[in-house]
Amino acid sequence: MDQQTLDTLLPEVIKTALGAGELIQDNKTEARANPIIKKDKSRVTIADRMAEDFISEKLNALTPDISLIGEEAVEAGQAPTVESDRFWLTDPLDGTELFIKGEDSYSVNIGLVLDNEAKLGVLYFPDKGELFAAAGDKAWYMATPASEPEPFIPGPANDQDIKVVLTKSDLESSDVSDFLSQFEPAQIETGGTEKFYRVATNDVDMYVRFTKCYEWDIVAGHAILNALGGKVKLIHGAPYPYNNKSGNYRCPPFVAYSPAMTARIF
Repeated sequence: MDQQTLDTLLPEVIKTALGAGELIQDNKTEARANPIIKKDKSRVTIADRMAEDFISEKLNALTPDISLIGEEAVEAGQAPTVESDRFWLTDPLDGTELFIKGEDSYSVNIGLVLDNEAKLGVLYFPDKGELFAAAGDKAWYMATPASEPEPFIPGPANDQDIKVVLTKSDLESSDVSDFLSQFEPAQIETGGTEKFYRVATNDVDMYVRFTKCYEWDIVAGHAILNALGGKVKLIHGAPYPYNNKSGNYRCPPFVAYSPAMTARIF
């Protein structure tokens, strides 16, 4: 799929993410008040499921020949088996626990994998109104759902000591500490669903992840990072591999490097 085709698809995927966000906003009072316990004991809401149904309908109409892997469909055992090297991934409401608690850093994540690379991604924060997107080597930013996309330009390189962002669950991990010892980071922070955004803007140098997450959690951020010159690698430096269907699309430990950090070490 060439750059022109990706450029054509992106506006429709942006509309889809905005529409899913609107559904979440319209149903958030009921959704927050009545969470549902899943098989793995995590929580989901009607907003998650409504948003995924909406995204599935729109993407299936947009690209009927490309399968969609959605978080809720996988949980329900309804996801298609993907044998090709191109497929969509979506987390319709990334950060469900934050959403239930009334926090604003949850997001709608949609990404397209081609030839095992994240090539198109949309990351939309409904409560904040901000949207970040990428198609191929172009990245875009929208300050509000009504604004026109403008080029997304990373901030200046961090000229201080290395800054790292982690999930709270990785903060006390000895594996993470061992990995980070080679970089001697001066500052380690925790963050929510905006971690890829912070790496993409050069606000932090690395996002290191050892604890459980899934391909639909990272693909949109990965596509945006790729477009800006950043990288996502496995811990030992290999390219990140998608389509881990045997493991229910669970991610192996990885590191996301900012554009500035990528220029320094690769």
